[in-house]
Amino acid sequence: MPVTIGNPLDELKKAIDYYAKKTGKRVTLEAALMGGVNTDKNSADKLISFAKGIDVNINLIPWNPISSLPFTEPSVQETKKFVSMLEKANLNVTLRTKRGRSIGGACGQLGKGLKN
Repeated sequence: MPVTIGNPLDELKKAIDYYAKKTGKRVTLEAALMGGVNTDKNSADKLISFAKGIDVNINLIPWNPISSLPFTEPSVQETKKFVSMLEKANLNVTLRTKRGRSIGGACGQLGKGLKN
């Protein structure tokens, strides 16, 4: 994907909006939620600002912790609050369910053996 020197997110938003309008299809944006890192109001406001005005679904993925990285899974309350902030802004939001953790196959865990 080409990147501009100015603000690549502005260009990306324009491209997503163009695609959604041209095809009539909703675009899915995905965000991994990391406990205490990107689940606050400021992070929600930034995502809201980016997504507002374009036909998107926001797919939120709670972080699946692995020992080689310092990130933690957000709490249930933290996640619910983040989802609520996005929904109050009238955005379409999907919260991914947790699957595959016990076998190390959850989203974000597939390469876990590389750094352990």
